[in-house]
Amino acid sequence: MKKITKIKIATGVKIGAATAAAAGVAAGIYLLSGKHGAKNRKKLKGWATKARKEVAYEMKRLKKFDRKAYEKILQGVAMRYKSLRGVSSQEIKKVLGELRGDWKNIQKHVSQIAQNKK
Repeated sequence: MKKITKIKIATGVKIGAATAAAAGVAAGIYLLSGKHGAKNRKKLKGWATKARKEVAYEMKRLKKFDRKAYEKILQGVAMRYKSLRGVSSQEIKKVLGELRGDWKNIQKHVSQIAQNKK
C-alpha cells in the first residue's frame, strides 16, 4: 500500500510542478508580447538601466575599488530593487549576473586610467 501512495504523491507533485512552470511561461509570454507587451518591456528595461546607473554612481564614490567593494555595491542595489512591486527576483538575478559579468571590463578600464595618471 505504501508504494502506491508514494507513487501517487510523486506523480501529483510532478504534475503540479509542470503546471506551475507552464503557467509561468504563459504569463511571461503574455506580459512581454501581449496587448501591453511593449509597455511592459519598456518598464523592465527602465528599472534595469536605472540600477546600472546607481551602480556606476556608487563606484564613483569609492576611494578603494576592488571586487569586494563592487559586490557590496551590487548587493545594496539588489536589495533596493527587491522591494519594488513589479520586479521579480528572477529579473533581479539576471541583471546582477550581467553586472557581475562586467567586472573584468570595469577592472581593465580602471587599471588603464590608473596607468594614464602615472
